[in-house]
Amino acid sequence: KDAHHANTWSPVHLVQDLATYDETALDATKRTQLHRARKSMTIVQITDPDLLREQGWRAYEDKMTRVGLSHAMVGRDTYNKNADWFATDDRRLILGTIRGDDLVGYIETFAVDGVAYLNDIWVSNEALPLNASALLYYASSQVYRAAGVGKLCAGVPEVGRTGISDFKIRMGIPVVRIP
Repeated sequence: KDAHHANTWSPVHLVQDLATYDETALDATKRTQLHRARKSMTIVQITDPDLLREQGWRAYEDKMTRVGLSHAMVGRDTYNKNADWFATDDRRLILGTIRGDDLVGYIETFAVDGVAYLNDIWVSNEALPLNASALLYYASSQVYRAAGVGKLCAGVPEVGRTGISDFKIRMGIPVVRIP
């Protein structure tokens, strides 16, 4: 409400009207990839930490290594404690992608005051070419859309990592300036 007083802005990946966000917001390539992903994987809501503890580590480890943060990885015990907390925290929505019997990716999200935040995503190396990331982003958006959440935030563009920002833009989540 005080935005008109701001003297600067921040770039944020934001869908400003989630009620109108559907597959038509995605570029044509992403729509095709999303359809293929749906054929090879199933989306599940994760409410039981056992699945994250038993199968989520691979996606966590792959992502942290892939983005150059293997030095910042928590140990397996800490990961399991975090899995317990994430999966049982009613304020979070955790969706996973299942291929066969395996969890190959998951996303942790939450909503506050009408804005859904796609907080973090972990995808195994094997699931990247299957477009698990696109499927998780889109499925999360549709859960929040159905719940009547008004906006969707996918974070700030990361300096030096334009590929991630390009992915979000192709997913129909543009960079907007917010005061």
